[in-house]
Amino acid sequence: MTSSHRFVLSIVCAVLLVLLGTNANAAEYHWQGAGTGGNTATDPSYPTTQWDNPSNWWEGSVPNVASTTYIALTNRGYCNVMSGTGAQAQTVWVEVEGITPEGALHIGEGMDFQVEGKEVVANRATGKIVQTGGNHRVFCNSYANVYLGYTSGSSGTYELSGGEFTVESIYNYECRVHVGYYGTGTFLQTGGTHNIRNADYSGRGHLYVGHQQGSAGLYSLSGGDLIVDGTEYIGYYSAGEFVQTGGTNMADEIYLGRYEYSSGSYELAGDGSVSATKLIMAYASGTTASFSIAGSGSVSVSELTMAYDASSGFNATASFSIAGNGSVSVNELTMACDYYSSSNYTTAMFSLSESGSLTARQEVIGQEGRGTFNQSGGTHTVASIMTLGYESTAVGTYDLTGGLLNPSGMTLGLNGTGTCTQSGGTNSVAGELHLGHNSGGEGAYYLSEGTLNVGTSEYVGLRGNGTMTQTGGTHTVTERLCLGYDTGSHGTLIISGGSLVAGDLHVGRLGYAELSLSSGAYLEVTNTLTFGGNSRFFADAGSEIHMTGAAFENESTNGYELPGLGNLKMIFEGGSGVVDPFEAAAEDMMGAVGAGVFATANFLLDTLQLGGTAAGRIQLVDDFDNQADGIGVGEAVYVNTLIMNAGATIDLSGLNLYYLNGGDPKRFFCGDANLDGGVNVGDLGILAGDYGQTEGMVWAGGDFTGDGAVNVADMGVLAANYGATESAIPEPASAVLLLSGGVLAMFRRRKK
Repeated sequence: MTSSHRFVLSIVCAVLLVLLGTNANAAEYHWQGAGTGGNTATDPSYPTTQWDNPSNWWEGSVPNVASTTYIALTNRGYCNVMSGTGAQAQTVWVEVEGITPEGALHIGEGMDFQVEGKEVVANRATGKIVQTGGNHRVFCNSYANVYLGYTSGSSGTYELSGGEFTVESIYNYECRVHVGYYGTGTFLQTGGTHNIRNADYSGRGHLYVGHQQGSAGLYSLSGGDLIVDGTEYIGYYSAGEFVQTGGTNMADEIYLGRYEYSSGSYELAGDGSVSATKLIMAYASGTTASFSIAGSGSVSVSELTMAYDASSGFNATASFSIAGNGSVSVNELTMACDYYSSSNYTTAMFSLSESGSLTARQEVIGQEGRGTFNQSGGTHTVASIMTLGYESTAVGTYDLTGGLLNPSGMTLGLNGTGTCTQSGGTNSVAGELHLGHNSGGEGAYYLSEGTLNVGTSEYVGLRGNGTMTQTGGTHTVTERLCLGYDTGSHGTLIISGGSLVAGDLHVGRLGYAELSLSSGAYLEVTNTLTFGGNSRFFADAGSEIHMTGAAFENESTNGYELPGLGNLKMIFEGGSGVVDPFEAAAEDMMGAVGAGVFATANFLLDTLQLGGTAAGRIQLVDDFDNQADGIGVGEAVYVNTLIMNAGATIDLSGLNLYYLNGGDPKRFFCGDANLDGGVNVGDLGILAGDYGQTEGMVWAGGDFTGDGAVNVADMGVLAANYGATESAIPEPASAVLLLSGGVLAMFRRRKK
């Protein structure tokens, strides 16, 4: 470097120091060793590369703690801080110019290099510090920090492969490391430890990657530890990028995209790990942020906030993806936090695939803006409630195509709109599933493939509007599935394919409800099927409901609202030890059983089948005044087809059941083996023909008690009703006396 070059550099640096408030009385030192004047030496043992060689400094002595040191390199040479020696400075400026700007300040093994002020790597061109070992400390005061790429157009690099680089505050000041201040900054860490801390004072340490507008910053971490006791800003006013393929990154807070127009991206791969109290993505309006995990990378944070602010014309946008076997553990996940207008709102998207995992205590997908979660694989666990569509303006969407979703509870549409579309995978809700939680909330679930398990209860329209549409897959509700639970709610359940098994199915409690059933679907109720007063039921011809130990409760007063009963086969198969109550809701015509009373408006049931995979037993009850006549007249049951399979029994309890079975209207009587509408000699002949059989018997063979045998108990049932027709009911006592001898005689003749 010529004398004129040194003079110009000194003037420029002096002006900058005055502007920045640097102590103008500090002694100045200028490097003239390797990297200047054609000297390209890099070997640390070569004298012209050594910091502690006075002849390498223009001033003829080594810098001290009060000095301002300028290391201006024009070639490939190194300024080496040697092992076993000490180096000090108040301010260090590292600059490399020329066609091959590859020179650097090198801090080696065992070295203690202390800077008590400011360190600038690249003021107007390029600059580099390479640390392979030792202990490099920068103590920051009110004006001093570390800058890589200080001014616009400059480019500064720090390479850390070993040792410890510590930047800490003095007294109450906050210390800052700027990777790209106004220019371009790059921090390459392949090992060692990088500390940014407050040194037990009240200030904190911060990392800025892409600080001022127009700057660009890159932090690459492939090994070692980055420890920041304050905040990492990846994109402060500009663009920042963090690429991690190994090592650990520990901070109090991490921002990706802090102020308007900034952007921050984080790529985590390999076996790297990240831990922080808060991870905030796209904080201000107009910001964008992305975080991606691949390999076995892991993230552990207390709060993960995605897309925080929106304003007129500017929206914050954030995306997060987990692939490979990457993992995230978070206490609270909040997506899309703000809403400004119908065209200005925050948006956030989360993607989980392959064998990745996300574990959270609670989640909000769409707090005020629009949040979307896509899961095609992996495991997603929420220890508390997962909410989609939190506020009235929010829209939350979940798309499950594969993998396992395990929320403790799930709410679609708390106050806003929440939608879950499942075409694969398994959603296992340990507690309750709510669709349309509060008044104004809109919740919808679409199940076409995969498995949906609800551990306790499912409310489709709790206090708002809910819709469950199932075209395939498996849907299980352990306890209660309720449509239209509270006043003002509206719940809709559409089943056109797949299978649904519920403990209780309550269609319309205090709200309005609709159940639509197609013949291609399987619906099973294990405890109680209830049609409430505000219910509607539609069914295709051939539709079935399997009642496996379930009571049928009908609280509707309008048969026109339940036209689906006229197309429905209701199969009771709860087993021989279960008798299911069956509500008689139709108007009993008191014996006038003309075909005209077999009408949909009279709660007509197409088919009543007793016995399927297990025995079926029912007891007619009249617990509700469905005809609303207020006089307590007994009501009846009308069915097009009555099927009595193995183990079938009907306890009429003084009520009437009428059926067609392909012919004229008939009234059901116990003992009517051939279901022709009367108990007569034909039924007696059937019973006599099978009398004494001890197993495998059915109603049509004379087993009227449903125990699989034809014996004296069945004879008693027939005798008690012998002679019964629509117009004649016998006296039980006389009928028993009449038949007992005759049946026994027939039995003796049959045995001969």
